[in-house]
Amino acid sequence: MSIDLRTAIQGPKVAQELGPKLEKLKASSREIEAMFLKDLLGAMRRAIPKSDLVEATAGREVYEDLYDQALADGASKGGLLGIGDLLYKQFSHRLLKETQARLQIEARRISDPAAPTQGIQP
Repeated sequence: MSIDLRTAIQGPKVAQELGPKLEKLKASSREIEAMFLKDLLGAMRRAIPKSDLVEATAGREVYEDLYDQALADGASKGGLLGIGDLLYKQFSHRLLKETQARLQIEARRISDPAAPTQGIQP
């Protein structure tokens, strides 16, 4: 049984390269979920008929917007809807495959510089 050295070395390289990218992806996924939730809360607020009970001022609109943002941020951190988690799972899988393919191409170039690598898609 032979072990391909390129494959054995690739694991730590993949982990090293993916770590920071996955952290950014997780944060971005949560931010997207928060933006969606904020828009949803804003749409729900606009659907409620306006009342004369509380005066409509610019300060109130700012307060409501900040309140909606705080609710959305808290809900996305807790994974309330799971949209951020779904995005993370989908894109992290794709990122892993692309990184592995790119590292395989680089390993081929190192081990056999004369081997053609054109036409190989990561």
